[in-house]
Amino acid sequence: MEEKNISSGKEPDLLQKKHAELWDELSALQTDQAMKLLISFTNQVRLQQVIKVQRRDLFGSLTAVFKSPWFYVSLLAGLSFPIMIYVSFIYTSLWIE
Repeated sequence: MEEKNISSGKEPDLLQKKHAELWDELSALQTDQAMKLLISFTNQVRLQQVIKVQRRDLFGSLTAVFKSPWFYVSLLAGLSFPIMIYVSFIYTSLWIE
């Protein structure tokens, strides 16, 4: 998903216009209904911010794993260990015969 910078171009005017429309619509409602909608909207914004931070943290931790040399050491050890066991089994069985 591409994020848009609010401070560039016509976005500030559009944001201000949408805010005014939202305020007009909320002003027409009863106070308790408007408050429920505002609370709901605030919770949605906070949830989106938390999700954005978690995605950034997850992506950062995944790239850190691949940048670490220990990932490649463990990958090499994990691949070479079964091969060494197989080769030693073959040589042992040939030596016994």
